[in-house]
Amino acid sequence: MAMAANLVKEVMEIIGGERNVCLCCDSWYPKAEITELPQQYDNLALICNVRHDTALYDLPPAKTGKKGRPKVRGQKLSFDDFTFSSVDGTDYSVGSRQVITHLFGKKPVHAIVTKTKNGSQRLFISTKAPAQLNFAFDSSESVKAAFFAKADVRFLPLTIYAVRWSIEVAYYEQKKFRSLEVYMLRSRSGIERLTNLLTILYAFMTVLPFYDKTFSALSHNNPQQ
Repeated sequence: MAMAANLVKEVMEIIGGERNVCLCCDSWYPKAEITELPQQYDNLALICNVRHDTALYDLPPAKTGKKGRPKVRGQKLSFDDFTFSSVDGTDYSVGSRQVITHLFGKKPVHAIVTKTKNGSQRLFISTKAPAQLNFAFDSSESVKAAFFAKADVRFLPLTIYAVRWSIEVAYYEQKKFRSLEVYMLRSRSGIERLTNLLTILYAFMTVLPFYDKTFSALSHNNPQQ
């Protein structure tokens, strides 16, 4: 987890503070050092899928002026406390509200719950308010994913999260263009070194247009180009 956080920090230093950045990850990552990153970078939003049994709480009640320590969070919430609305063009109903979670301490975050017709539910968290996220969803590669943002700006994090699936392209390109599928090493250390080398190479080619202005025109192209 610390290694992943350090990689994000390296990339954030290259990108700088002028561009808005969304860090998307599945339910394995939003913990420890990863959840601390949005507090370290004002231009970084964390959009993640989290376990459906993650404890959610309402915002703390208004101060009454009475003696005693004020509550840091409200009553515990369940998915039944969300108001769902169907999203045209998809098979989902979606609900959203601001909440407090143990994952992010006292910081209010935006929880989004998706529900399918068969009752399957998933929980997503965005550390920034959807209205603060800058994303051209009309140009989203997934037409279906764009329906969420078009239906309600509160559902924009779902459209952005769909971009996460592009990470699978990285594995495909490393196999097709970097010969990852033909290595013949048998030792664990050799395999790890080669995998790390290829991954570093791919990551460097991805951030190169942001690091070196000579290649800035290629910032929206894939690493092969």
